[in-house]
Amino acid sequence: MTYEKLLEKFRELKNPEDYFQGYGEPYFSPPRNILMFYRDTVSATELQLYTDFHYRNVLVMNTGVPIRMQLDSKHIYLDHHCYILILPYQYHRFIIEQEKGLSLTLITFEMTDNLYWETFRYMARQFDSGSIKLLESCYTAFTENRTMELPFQVGALMANLAGQKRIIEDDLYKKMKSSQLVGDLCRRIYKNKSLTIKELSCEVGYSESYLRKSFRKVMGIALGQYMIEVRLTDAMFYLSTSDKSITEIAELVGYENVFSLSRAFKVHIGLSPTAYRLERKRHFKSQEIYRFRNKKGHFMEAERHNSSEFHFF
Repeated sequence: MTYEKLLEKFRELKNPEDYFQGYGEPYFSPPRNILMFYRDTVSATELQLYTDFHYRNVLVMNTGVPIRMQLDSKHIYLDHHCYILILPYQYHRFIIEQEKGLSLTLITFEMTDNLYWETFRYMARQFDSGSIKLLESCYTAFTENRTMELPFQVGALMANLAGQKRIIEDDLYKKMKSSQLVGDLCRRIYKNKSLTIKELSCEVGYSESYLRKSFRKVMGIALGQYMIEVRLTDAMFYLSTSDKSITEIAELVGYENVFSLSRAFKVHIGLSPTAYRLERKRHFKSQEIYRFRNKKGHFMEAERHNSSEFHFF
């Protein structure tokens, strides 16, 4: 488009009725710490029992043979030319019947607010020509190391994948966004991980039952389970990236003593904190942090699936 044609379009713009009410309210924070890579094979060395969670968003785009994925307790079919967004801490594995024809493009990133994307959990969708153009822009920004531009290119891609119609009409997200109470609860829990539900109830002035009901309705998870996951996530971070003692870590993440932390690990992860730390040091060289919502028995049951192989990112 030439400058003259663009100017003609500008002349069609009308004066606003309200000079202080415009457009452009963001529904999610810009992606950051972005990685982009391609997979046409999966190494057997990546097949480890405890590599099912991490704290990053993973956008998986399939341009090859259809594959299946185990995402939490669900089995997702990802067809050719489709994508799916894996949210932080979601249990996930590829189920690949044959590696021949495998073609996956992956973008992993972090966002300070993932609330909007909760509405896209487990949702596999097709990407269109507009998404392909934006994906090309992401590729160019990433490979040319345009660090200032890259977050906004990936953000534009995510907005396009979400779809403008869905953003406007998504009642679930509107309910989420309007729930200031749940947002306040999350902030309080992160700020003081030793809080109990009873103490939260006293701080915000609502009954415990109301808090539990409201939290589950918005977040899709029990308040008590969420509080445990916040504590264990921090504990796994310290175990994986520091030499702090188990006692120090227990205090940092809100447990009364090392025994309470150990009990929570064994119940929700199937390992002791010490065993978890050794497992991480043995299998991983990076500082990727993983969260477990399922017990070890669930993992072992998945491993017994003998008709396919499970592959990890």
